[in-house]
Amino acid sequence: MQVPPAPGLRNYVRHYLWIEKADSIDDELRIFGDGNPGIVFCCEGSIYADALRQRPYPPVFGYGQINACRTIYAPHKVKLLIVVLHPFALSALLKTPAGELNDELLTADGLFAAKYATELEQVMHAAGIANKLFHINNMLSKVFDDSLPGGEMLVAETIRFIRKLDGNVDSARLSHFSGYSERYLEKQFKQYVGIGPKKFARITRLLAYIKLLQKPHPGLTLSSHAHQLGYFDQAHLNHDFKTLTGITPSAYSHNARVLALNLITLRQP
Repeated sequence: MQVPPAPGLRNYVRHYLWIEKADSIDDELRIFGDGNPGIVFCCEGSIYADALRQRPYPPVFGYGQINACRTIYAPHKVKLLIVVLHPFALSALLKTPAGELNDELLTADGLFAAKYATELEQVMHAAGIANKLFHINNMLSKVFDDSLPGGEMLVAETIRFIRKLDGNVDSARLSHFSGYSERYLEKQFKQYVGIGPKKFARITRLLAYIKLLQKPHPGLTLSSHAHQLGYFDQAHLNHDFKTLTGITPSAYSHNARVLALNLITLRQP
């Protein structure tokens, strides 16, 4: 279930995800980068970084840009509340260059000041998703400012443009749109997002294709969609798809159970 944030948080929070994984669903979850950092609240059950369950994830943790797909193990029923942040928001929260947060896992102590301990407990233990959302909106409204500094605003507007075009845009067009050189845009994206605009566009384009895999348009083939998104041929698409997700488009279509756009389980053969 995807839920929008409170209006005052829309500069920093894209949306919330409420994910429930039943005991009957396969233990292995695959997560891959979608260009957004996030904060995870494991409200019920536990998730692990290894199949032997010796490396549990903290009950609350944040993550930066994910550059390589990861396997998460959830042997039992779990309920996750995920705060999907805008690409620049984790850097803004921590006052840290985004590149330093890439592939990092951050505990609650590293994310929030001690004064938010009570609010964190309220989010974790509130009964029902509506109450949890009330408390997370309340806490994050205190954490984030309601305005974007100049550098973040430039990046935010460029990201909107990239998403509007489903990532099918080159560096020269981004430079023309923003009014800044390709080199300057690259520097700003690395500072606030952690990856360059070209890679962000590449991720955005592939996610647009994945959405089509989930909900194909009647009368149009996936090959025609791939061509419209700027993929030269099937080999080009397959390479980008496997680089991001770790599996082929065919394996995704036939074996994946979708929990979120970038979080799936794979049916065991």
